Formats: sequence, structure tokens, C-alpha cells
Amino acid sequence: EFQHNRLLNDYQPSWFHWVYRGKEKIGLVCFKPYDNAYHIHLLIISPQYQDQSLGKKVMSLIHEKAHQEQRNQVTLSSFRNNTRAIRFYQSL
Repeated sequence: EFQHNRLLNDYQPSWFHWVYRGKEKIGLVCFKPYDNAYHIHLLIISPQYQDQSLGKKVMSLIHEKAHQEQRNQVTLSSFRNNTRAIRFYQSL
């Protein structure tokens, strides 16, 4: 409920980007510019495409975009109980 309301009220549509593999939508990422950085709010890869390093590739592309725009950092947030996401981000 909390996350649903936040997505509806606090997030701009321009922050959301489909993740494609070829022409197929396989995930969604939400990141916003702030100060001299990007903040990643959400990264979802469809279950059938997980464990193929696609999330890692998305993160790499966001870092490249930040670098090209001379942003100093990429930050993120995750729910504490989302241990799988936390392990993924820590592995990067």
C-alpha cells in the first residue's frame, strides 16, 4: 500500500524506463536525477529473465549515463526485508 501510493503520487513518469531485450519488454527501472547524481528507486527484471546478468547490465548502463552527464554518483534505496535485492546491489 505504501509503495503503491508513493508510485502514484511522488514519482514522475519520466523516471520510468522499460528494460528491453531486443524488442521484448523484460523489466522496468525507475531512476531520477538529483543534485549531481541519479537515484535508483526500482529495478525489476521479469522472473524468466533473472539470473542472466541483465540487472547488472541495466545498472552498468545507468552508471555510464551518469558518467556521460558528469554526475558524481548513483545511489539507490531498497526495503530492508528485500534481501535478494540487497544481495544483488551489494554484489555490484
